[in-house]
Amino acid sequence: EDGWQVPPYWFCQIQHYFMVTGYLWGEFAIWIDNVDFEAVPVKANYGFIKKMFEAEIDFWENNVLKKVAPDMENKSDAKMLYPHPKPEKIIEADQELFLTWERLGIITEQIAPLVKEEKLLKSKIKMSIMDGEYMQYQGENLFTYKDENPRIKINLKQLSENDSNLYDKLMKQYPVNKTRVLRRKKNG
Repeated sequence: EDGWQVPPYWFCQIQHYFMVTGYLWGEFAIWIDNVDFEAVPVKANYGFIKKMFEAEIDFWENNVLKKVAPDMENKSDAKMLYPHPKPEKIIEADQELFLTWERLGIITEQIAPLVKEEKLLKSKIKMSIMDGEYMQYQGENLFTYKDENPRIKINLKQLSENDSNLYDKLMKQYPVNKTRVLRRKKNG
């Protein structure tokens, strides 16, 4: 009623339950602000279940049984498969990847002046609104200037000076690796 929709990952999960159990409907139990409880009914979507079943069979037959990892689809997949680079290991790019790298360089060069201009234009706009909340042109809102909720930030220097034990207890080191796209050096 209030426009709430089942998030996609919940939808997939409950549709999988319907497929496995044969149930025709179910409910999501939602606890709202530790005050209110709501049950949202969900029906089995047979078109979706059929496609999901076919994808699961394909995954089982072509990946699990054949012990073949599925193709990576994004940076997170790559990070999961290769969390750390092997020192001094070199991978030879094929022509397609080389051309991708070249195209990225061209696009990056084209974007740089636009990013600079964007910053200048935003700065001009920010200065022009002064203490107004809205700026309009012929009754159309162009942009706003509003106070946001304050952000909370821990003063780590002060924490380490005032309570080094707590600082040491809370601070953790996380491994970090970063992919850097190298550019050709320009001649001249």
